[in-house]
Amino acid sequence: MILDLSALKPAQVYFHMIQTLVPRPIAWVLSEIEQVPDLQCPRPEGAFYVFPDASRYLGRMSEERTISSSTDLCLHLLERHKGLKLTALDRSAARLEKVAENLDRIGLADGARLLAADAAEPEAWWDGQRFDRILLDAPCTATGVIRRHPEIKWLRDTGQVDSALAQQRRLLDALWPLLAHGGMLLYATCSVLRAENECQVRDFAATLADAALDPIDGPWGRDTGHGRQILPGEEGMDGFFYARIRKTS
Repeated sequence: MILDLSALKPAQVYFHMIQTLVPRPIAWVLSEIEQVPDLQCPRPEGAFYVFPDASRYLGRMSEERTISSSTDLCLHLLERHKGLKLTALDRSAARLEKVAENLDRIGLADGARLLAADAAEPEAWWDGQRFDRILLDAPCTATGVIRRHPEIKWLRDTGQVDSALAQQRRLLDALWPLLAHGGMLLYATCSVLRAENECQVRDFAATLADAALDPIDGPWGRDTGHGRQILPGEEGMDGFFYARIRKTS
C-alpha cells in the first residue's frame, strides 16, 4: 500500500500510529519533513520506502502495459496499479540492482522487467510489443532542485542545456513508435526551464500527425498550456514538470 503523509501537518503527530499500521513494507510519501525519525518499532529493516513529494504525481497520472525510464518510480506505479506489466529501463546496472532489491523487499518483484539499456536504442531491448503507457523521466538540467542545491545556478551553462535538450528529443523520437494507438506518453523533468519543458513537448507534438497534448488538471502547480509546472518551494516541493502526449491513431 501507499501511505501518503503529505497532507499531515505536523506529520510527526501521526508517527506513533504507523507502528500498528504496517503489516508489510510500504511506500511512504513525505512532505515538510527534513528527515525520517526513528519509529522505535519492531519492523524489519527496509519496511518503509520514502518518495519525494512532487514525484508521486507521476504515479497518479499514469494509468495496462507500461514502460518507465524512472526506475525508482516503478515501485510507485506497481503499488498503485495492481496487475501492471511494467518494463523499467536504466543505463546503470548498479541502479537497477538497488531497484530490484527494493522491489523484492516490498513484494513487487514479479510485476517488473528491469533492463540495463539505453531507452533511445529500442532495437537493442524492445520485444516488438507496443506499450499502453510510456513514462519518460527525461534527463535534464535538474534546475528544479535549486532550493536544495543553490550551486546549480553557477554550475549550469548553455552547453549543458543544449545537451539535455538533444537527449530529451532523442528519447522522445525513439520511444514514440513504441506507443500503442490510443496510448499515452507521460513526459517529466525536474527542470524549471521552458526550453526543456513546455517548449520541448510543444515542438515535438507539432511534428506528429498522431499526437495530442492532454491537459493535466489538479490543485497543484500551474498550467503552462503544454503541461503542468511545479516551481521550487511550492508546498515544500522541488520543481517538476509534467506533460501528457496521447497517440490519437
